[in-house]
Amino acid sequence: MFIKQLRTTRAFLKVILLITQIIFWSDFIPIGLVDGNDVTQSPTILYEPKDKDAQISCSHTMASSYFQMYWYRQLPGEGMKQVLYITTNNKPEYSGGFSEDKISANKTEVQSGSFTVKKLETGDSGMYFCAVSQHSDTEDKYSCTKTPVSVVIRYTLIQIDEGLIMYCRGTSNSTSNNV
Repeated sequence: MFIKQLRTTRAFLKVILLITQIIFWSDFIPIGLVDGNDVTQSPTILYEPKDKDAQISCSHTMASSYFQMYWYRQLPGEGMKQVLYITTNNKPEYSGGFSEDKISANKTEVQSGSFTVKKLETGDSGMYFCAVSQHSDTEDKYSCTKTPVSVVIRYTLIQIDEGLIMYCRGTSNSTSNNV
């Protein structure tokens, strides 16, 4: 009974991950799961008053070829949106309407980086995701694509209530393959 329940749970989780990838990673094809301890996002819990900055750190224990870091935001009732993409010792590339006026990111080491939401407002309440990935063409140093082979995600929930911010840590893991 336990084994059957475990298989059903695994199958359900794989379906959820597949749906998540279709929604959030439409350019990738999932091939399995990776260890949830590979990526760490912190703080676990932190309180900050409104109008202060909130900094989230992300680190990983993956190979040094996982030098790409993506940050996403999902506001309540909305889909996930890519905020930025950054590689080691480079400036972030902001996506759709996000800019350095509100968000900053830093990545001086291959296996870690940080993300800051500046001057917190009630509208900043949501989930913030960190993802690290391998480049699809790690042999070609002149390649311009940003298509990851594998993606590992960690997220932080930012909840603003009565001028305070609360961070809760969770995880979502996936491995993808670019065809």
